[in-house]
Amino acid sequence: MAFALVRSTADGNNTPITLGFSYRDTGDIVVKVDGVTKTLTTHYTFPTSNTITFTAGNIPTNGQVVEVRRATNHSARLVDYVAGATLTETDLDTDSEQAFFMAQESLDTANDSITLNASDVYEGNSKRIINIADPTGAQDVATKAYTDSQVSSVATNASAAATSASAAATSATNSAASATSAASSATSASTDGAAQVTLATAQVALATTQATNAAASATAAAASAASVTGGGPALDGGGTGETSVIRTNKNQISGNVSLTVPTGSNGMSAGPITITSGSSVTVSSGATWHIVGT
Repeated sequence: MAFALVRSTADGNNTPITLGFSYRDTGDIVVKVDGVTKTLTTHYTFPTSNTITFTAGNIPTNGQVVEVRRATNHSARLVDYVAGATLTETDLDTDSEQAFFMAQESLDTANDSITLNASDVYEGNSKRIINIADPTGAQDVATKAYTDSQVSSVATNASAAATSASAAATSATNSAASATSAASSATSASTDGAAQVTLATAQVALATTQATNAAASATAAAASAASVTGGGPALDGGGTGETSVIRTNKNQISGNVSLTVPTGSNGMSAGPITITSGSSVTVSSGATWHIVGT
């Protein structure tokens, strides 16, 4: 319960505020709007001794807090008793009212203060606390501005961490892509290498086949030569105007062979020569056959 205090929330209308308490002088009444002290006559007036209204242009807006408080002068006593002077009722009332009013005002101030409750804990009575310094100790009260700045700092750090994590994830993705590409290249290289090995194997097989065929051909040629040399003569060269050698085996032309010295060619053999039955040598017109050593 307030003794010399009226506190209300404005609604934008200039409704007269009823004081509901006594005062000695209008100068003892203090009017504040949202904590700002207003001036008598300039901002407000007393239409009656127990009400106040605001002047035009100074009416509190909706939601502003209006406080009307009595603040009796306590810097000096209002009554100074003098020995031998007449003691009047007015002097006694004035003296006691000053003390009484100041006591009431002190109680109002105490009721507005933070107090300990039954649990020995300070209560704010659902009121805001303003003009608080930033905390320095671990158990200091933190202001909204300080808390907001710390939350903002945490949010900034979290955002930076998220950005760093995203960059790391991107780097990891790129690394994975590079590894996949490298694996693909290795697989491709392995495939190409296998193909090259297969090709080389095929080429070796072909070369082997060709060598085998060449060897077979050489063997066949050797066999053929041996057959001709061993079983009968062979005619080397034989082109027109050339000298050909008619080779024999043990100075014999045998094996049922027929040799011809072409026209314009010269045949030559080491003698003596025996032509066995079934074999023959024909010297064409314009050709010669020389047998040396006969």
